[in-house]
Amino acid sequence: MNMRIHHGFTIIELMTAVALLAVMVVIGVPSFNSIVNTNEGAAKSNAFLSALKVARSEATKRRQNVIVCASNNQSDCASNDWKDGWIIFEDSDGGNDFDAGETVIDTYSLPSGFTVTRAAAGADQIIFFATGLSNSTVAQTFTVCKENSTSGRVLTVERSGLVTGANTNCP
Repeated sequence: MNMRIHHGFTIIELMTAVALLAVMVVIGVPSFNSIVNTNEGAAKSNAFLSALKVARSEATKRRQNVIVCASNNQSDCASNDWKDGWIIFEDSDGGNDFDAGETVIDTYSLPSGFTVTRAAAGADQIIFFATGLSNSTVAQTFTVCKENSTSGRVLTVERSGLVTGANTNCP
């Protein structure tokens, strides 16, 4: 009796494995895209959250007002749309606006595809005093969303200067 031992897979076994792999990919890729969008949105909103916290910290460290303002070119505060980006600067003359000679602490611009909306109409800047308090009489909230994403982050600046972030649903 001459039996040959074959090592390997039959064509039926290979086709079954490929079919199962295809089903898993079809199910998994949309979920993966959702995770990528959510994480990208969280990273960008955390950059804004971090900028607000840095501004408060710098105000207390420098014993000077520090302002975070909306900026579309990262060189002045001419914008009122936070999705364009922002600058953080030391308001050394106390004029509550960015003037030549004032120290820029940081700048940031959001990539396209993000929205930043303010819950209430108002100033296009947040001032942190040397004490760490903010200039607002009520909490200021911002919602950061990525286009085509259902989840985002809401950032809140309390009168006390405390800056917090929480998950939220985007329209």
